[in-house]
Amino acid sequence: MKYGECVEEELEPRWLDGDEQLSWYALALLLNQLPAALDAQMQRDAGISQFEYMVLSALPIGGSPPRASRPSPPTTWPRPTGTSAPGETMPNSSSRRRSRRRS
Repeated sequence: MKYGECVEEELEPRWLDGDEQLSWYALALLLNQLPAALDAQMQRDAGISQFEYMVLSALPIGGSPPRASRPSPPTTWPRPTGTSAPGETMPNSSSRRRSRRRS
C-alpha cells in the first residue's frame, strides 16, 4: 500500500481490559476531585483559595516590581489652579481678581 491510498477496512479501536478500565476510572476520579480537595485544604490552612494562591505566587518576592520597570516619582507634584497646599489659606476671590489684573 502506498501513502495516500484509502484503506477499505475499518480498524476497530482496542478497548481497555478490566485492569486498564479500573486504572482509567481512578485517574479520571483523581483529576475531577483533586482541584476541589486542594482548594478546600488551602482555604482551611491559609484562608485563601487556590486561585488567590496562584495569583500571589506570580507576584515578585517583596511585593514590588523589579526596579527597572518602576517609574521614579516626580520630585514635585503640580498643584491644580485654585487649590492650596495643606495649611495654606485660599485667597478670597477679590484678591485673585486683583492679582490677575496686575499680570
